[in-house]
Amino acid sequence: MTASRWPRYTVPAVLIAGWTLALFLPVATTDHVNEDQTFAGWMVLFLGTFLGWMTFQFAAYANPVFLFALIYGAWRGEAARRRTLQISAVLLALAVVSALAWRNIPDDSGMNSIVAFHSGYYLWLGVMVCAAGWLWFSASRKAAD
Repeated sequence: MTASRWPRYTVPAVLIAGWTLALFLPVATTDHVNEDQTFAGWMVLFLGTFLGWMTFQFAAYANPVFLFALIYGAWRGEAARRRTLQISAVLLALAVVSALAWRNIPDDSGMNSIVAFHSGYYLWLGVMVCAAGWLWFSASRKAAD
């Protein structure tokens, strides 16, 4: 592997490792009925995937786009289609905007407002922003070549 090709595998691997770590960290604490309840990343992933569309929170759908785009870009390398990488970058950026507007978590007691965000939330946001930038940068680099 030459020095100019090392980011092809390293950057997606580091981003996927950060995403995986965010799944196990605490993400948000809600003001539940009688006590505060803290949600881990994997819980938010499942709740957001199944219930997020009902509350207009589409950030959970960034996860499959993120995985697909990074694996596709690393696997195909120079043969990856520019348009696919750019659309993925835009979708990830929109998901970050949706995540910044996230204020409630639905569960069996109704909508619970979030009282605190934790390290998993900020790590996930950082990974998604870096992934969007990486995909956009690698797509525009392909156009310049």
